[in-house]
Amino acid sequence: MWWRLALCLFFVVPAHAAEQVDWSLRRTDGRPAAMRNLPARWLLIYFGYTRCADICPTALADLAEVMDRLGSLAPRVQPVFVTLDPSRDTPAALDSYVTLFRAGILPLTGSEASVSDAARRFHVHVTRYQDPKLGDYSIDHSSSFFLVAPNRQLLADFATPDLSPDEIAPSIRALLTKEKS
Repeated sequence: MWWRLALCLFFVVPAHAAEQVDWSLRRTDGRPAAMRNLPARWLLIYFGYTRCADICPTALADLAEVMDRLGSLAPRVQPVFVTLDPSRDTPAALDSYVTLFRAGILPLTGSEASVSDAARRFHVHVTRYQDPKLGDYSIDHSSSFFLVAPNRQLLADFATPDLSPDEIAPSIRALLTKEKS
């Protein structure tokens, strides 16, 4: 079993790990949510949008499961959902959406430019395209959970759904335990 954890830790460390990350986003109540304004806890971040029909609901369900599997360590981690569609994801829609999956997920939004900048800083690939079936645009995006340490260093990138909550939670647990000792 130890080798699976080592393998998981090896494959989730992104090429851009150890970068100090920041953004200029805001909470749904309008308060600033730059990294320095967030709780001094670990952050588990996911980028998505509320109208996403496939990967986002699955990823947020996985995020909730990861938090459950962290058990007594969960209070040390703040789950965060950053919208990739700030023009359609209203603050009320974001608040309602995240509570479908787990209480305590912090939804963040911002201007189109600030959201795009945040996604770029985390190397999230985003493509907006016209969907003739919907008569509106849709968004394709990469899907990962990003683990950011309290010092705002990006430590891990967990590709979803490639890695399951059963694989992600022990990796996070190991990093949290290592930091504590």
